[in-house]
Amino acid sequence: MSNNSRATLYSVQYPCGLAALAVVAHHTAWTHTQIGQAGVDLFFVISGFIMVHVSRREPSPTAFLRARAVRVVPLCWLATLLAALTATWTAQKRLWRDALLSASDGTFASDRTVSEATKQAWAAYRKAPRDLPTTPCFPANTNWPTPPASVK
Repeated sequence: MSNNSRATLYSVQYPCGLAALAVVAHHTAWTHTQIGQAGVDLFFVISGFIMVHVSRREPSPTAFLRARAVRVVPLCWLATLLAALTATWTAQKRLWRDALLSASDGTFASDRTVSEATKQAWAAYRKAPRDLPTTPCFPANTNWPTPPASVK
């Protein structure tokens, strides 16, 4: 491959990078214009061109697909494993939250006579676990609420 054709390929990658930045900008709410959609279209067109260009290096289509699979499949499995571990960790936190709420279900039974202050304390306690998923650091930094003192 000559230096000129390699330089041409690099010059195509710059617009591809700009297209990727447009998509990132759209998804991070920096802009709500159609630039993100156009970035996706441009990214796929340029990526298709690059794939055709790269496929010419391989001796056969099978060799090209094998080379792509060796490059992409391990990363795909790694990403899947990380997503599964994160989902499991988050699910455990949510199960603990649900257990805290279930354990305090009887605090508002109609046959219990408790003071208004006690009712408010339990209401605040039961609200805290429900609000946990909306906290900025959930599930990494979970501050579990402490139940109010028992009522006799």
